[in-house]
Amino acid sequence: MEPFIECLLYETEDPSAKLIGIEYIVAKTVTRNTEIVPMKVWKKVWHDHAEEIATGNVKVLDLPPDKAKEVADTVAKTDGIIFSLWPAGAKLPNGKVSMGQMVGHAAHSKSSKKD
Repeated sequence: MEPFIECLLYETEDPSAKLIGIEYIVAKTVTRNTEIVPMKVWKKVWHDHAEEIATGNVKVLDLPPDKAKEVADTVAKTDGIIFSLWPAGAKLPNGKVSMGQMVGHAAHSKSSKKD
């Protein structure tokens, strides 16, 4: 079965941290199919998790290191789309949802398509 994961994004690792976004994590075989996600859309709102995991910015909490590595290895074969719910620095959400991106996002092209 191909990965489809819903991930809650928090401001920090603190147990009382604000929920600031939701990320859908989807197998590249789905997101890189231009009949499902046109390349123009992918470049605008999706990002490659292999690149993101390589930065060291991804944290899998509440799992032993070996299980966290299994999750990271699975997620590396996916792309993500982030819905930001709480604007940075705001005291409260403003009701607007924005499309987040990872830092260092690089758009793929037909010549760089990955499985």
